[in-house]
Amino acid sequence: MRLLTKDEQKAVAEVRGLCQQWSRGGEARVAAQDRLIALGPRSSEHILAVLDDHEQPNRRRLLLFAVFTIWTAVSFSLYRLAGLISHTKPPGIGLAITQAGAITLALAVGMSLIHRNYTHILTIFNDVRTIPALLHGLSLGKPEISSAIRNSLIRLLPLIRPQDSGLSTDDTLSILCNELSTTNSLYGLSIISSLDVIGTANLVTQLEELLSLSGGSLRNDPTVRDAASALLASLQDKKEAERISSTLLRAADSPEVPFSVLLRVASDTTQPDQRLLLRPTDPT
Repeated sequence: MRLLTKDEQKAVAEVRGLCQQWSRGGEARVAAQDRLIALGPRSSEHILAVLDDHEQPNRRRLLLFAVFTIWTAVSFSLYRLAGLISHTKPPGIGLAITQAGAITLALAVGMSLIHRNYTHILTIFNDVRTIPALLHGLSLGKPEISSAIRNSLIRLLPLIRPQDSGLSTDDTLSILCNELSTTNSLYGLSIISSLDVIGTANLVTQLEELLSLSGGSLRNDPTVRDAASALLASLQDKKEAERISSTLLRAADSPEVPFSVLLRVASDTTQPDQRLLLRPTDPT
C-alpha cells in the first residue's frame, strides 16, 4: 500500500471533515457539497476508497474481532491490576466481555452509518467511476438514499463509454439490468443506453426473463420495452458472435492414430526369392 504524501494526507483529512459536515444537513450540507465538488476527483476517490474497505466483509469482520479481543484482554488485565493495588476482588471476565461487546457493536453501527453517509454523498459527483458503488448502495434499503442513487444514475449512465467497461463486473451489470423491472421511463432508457455500451452476453437470460414478466415498467411502458427488446437482440448477436469465435479458435482434436504410428518407418513384409536373385544371366 502506497504511503500518502503530506499534501495527500491533508486532502484526505479535508474530505473526511467535509463528509462529516455534509451529514449534518441544512446550510452545512450545502457548503460542504460545494467544496467537495470543487475538490474534484480527490473527493470521490477518497470516498470510493473508504467504501471499498467497507465492502470487504472479511476485513470488516477481522477488524471487529480484533477490537473485541483487544478490548477484552486490556479491560480484564486492568481489572486484575486494580484489584491487586486496592486488595479487592476484581470484576470477572464477564464484565470485560460485556464492555468489549458494547464497544464492538458501537463500532459496527458507526461503520454502517459511515457507509450509508458516504454512499449518499457519492450521488453529488459527475464521475462514472462512482456507478458500481452506487449500484451496491441500492442494497442499503434506505428509500432516501435509493432515490438519490437512481436520480444520480439517470445523469451518469448516459456518460458511459466503451473504455469504461472495466469499471463493471457481472454482479454490477446484473444489478443494473434488474433495475429495469421497477424503473420509470427516463431511468429505464438511461440503463438501456449504458448496457448497450458495456453490456455482456451473460445478461441475455436475465433480460429475457425480465421481458417475459407480466407486470413492471417493461410491460407497461412501450418505449422502454421496445428499447429493451432491441438491446436483447444486440446482446444475442454478441453472444452468437462469441460462440462462433470460440468455435473457430478451438484447438484441433488429436488424431485417433497415435503419433508413433504416423512416423513409423515403412517395412516390406514380402520375402524375395533367393533363386531369382542369384540366377546367372542367359547368354545372347
